[in-house]
Amino acid sequence: MERKFVVPESLYPFQSHWHPYQDGCIHYLDEGSGPVVVCLHGNPTWSFLYRNIIKDLRSDFRVIVPDYPGFGFSVVPSGYGFSIAEHAAAIEDFLNALDLKKVILVVQDWGGPIGFSWAVRHPERVAAIALANTLLASPKGSLRLLAKVIGGFVGRWLILNKNYFVKKLMPSVIENSENKTEEIRKAYIQQFPTKESRFPIWMFTRQVLEASSYLDEIRSHMQVLQDKPAELLFGTKDPALGYERDITFWENLLPNHHTVRLPHANHYVQEDDPTAFVEAIKRAAQRAGIVF
Repeated sequence: MERKFVVPESLYPFQSHWHPYQDGCIHYLDEGSGPVVVCLHGNPTWSFLYRNIIKDLRSDFRVIVPDYPGFGFSVVPSGYGFSIAEHAAAIEDFLNALDLKKVILVVQDWGGPIGFSWAVRHPERVAAIALANTLLASPKGSLRLLAKVIGGFVGRWLILNKNYFVKKLMPSVIENSENKTEEIRKAYIQQFPTKESRFPIWMFTRQVLEASSYLDEIRSHMQVLQDKPAELLFGTKDPALGYERDITFWENLLPNHHTVRLPHANHYVQEDDPTAFVEAIKRAAQRAGIVF
């Protein structure tokens, strides 16, 4: 397989791997060796989001980062609808094929429900958790309003015709100006060169409202993870998922937690403070008794 677009090696100095999935494939990175860290992205990102975290961790850990079908370098299977349930099934197939054990599961944005869908089915494979601004319940407040607007007819038109989410909305919730350069913006924009290729972005926003029952089902099984060491990392500038109610929600769901609030960070904590993310992952490993 070949990459669908070019990313500067200085930003993304990694070897590509592909996992066959139905009649498509899942692109992923597999860097370093040692204890296993699996990082899952959200909307409208891809493995590129974790580039700085991978660079810091790969000397001590094996870091695995897939792209969902429709994102990054992955190839979409026939008939794929881009629902959360379909993404979760694709990632479960991928993770099960790798036969990973003692995983440090790292999630953000839609990576939360996609990752936890796998984790609640295979808790024996999860050693620890590190998460940032994510969701696992029906949206409230500004997130609900955003989902109605961006997940509706107007949002669909803006995303498909203007690539609005990637070009406008995403940069507005990144605080770190060093990670808003033209090269970095291009790395996210290039995934979606056509109207058709942008449909997965809109589906993610649509799923905020439509996948509520699926999120409820995952949440109903989260007790199997309650003893896992969990590092909760929250960018509190996030206008959608950075409120105290969001933090309290996750603290109640994962009682063996350690929480860090980042008042300087917004929704994409990986872009705003990758160092804090690396430190959280290492703490999660240490709390799980993992030697690295």
